[in-house]
Amino acid sequence: MPLTETHGGDLIDYAASYQGIFRNETTMEGIIERLLETASQPMPEGEKEDATYVEDHYYDDDDDDGLQEARLVKEQRSGRGAEIVVAKDILKQMEKQSFLALCVVHRLMKIGSQPNQTLEMCMGREKRAQVQMATKQPDFVTWVEAANAGPVSPRWKHNSVADVTNDEIMEIIGE
Repeated sequence: MPLTETHGGDLIDYAASYQGIFRNETTMEGIIERLLETASQPMPEGEKEDATYVEDHYYDDDDDDGLQEARLVKEQRSGRGAEIVVAKDILKQMEKQSFLALCVVHRLMKIGSQPNQTLEMCMGREKRAQVQMATKQPDFVTWVEAANAGPVSPRWKHNSVADVTNDEIMEIIGE
């Protein structure tokens, strides 16, 4: 689904555009691979190769989640060009996160998407995961220190999502 179609908001538009990736991939590694495939496509003729124009002229530094940039890219580009730039931005944002946290969130979403899951079950599972991450995982301390230190690249426990084991994820989730 091209990014030029709207469904009620930027996050919903992005989710709709990439739903095949997020719904069909069973691992965080697979999601990253599919996003890399999209991000590595050549830009359509007549469109700039990168989003520096958008960053230089419109990017709101206070909006560090990248949604402002992605929204402006979506407004300025159409179809495939927008998908490529947004995929690059999603990957850039993911690279800033703890690989363990990415894998935990992915697993929480997969479990929570099962038809037998209730909101209460999902919220309880997420609360347990947050407590585990905050009290027993060095990445949380690294994240807090990095947030206070400014624009630095945190040194996470894992070098990639491939280094995160199923046992680590399940220990955090508590199931």
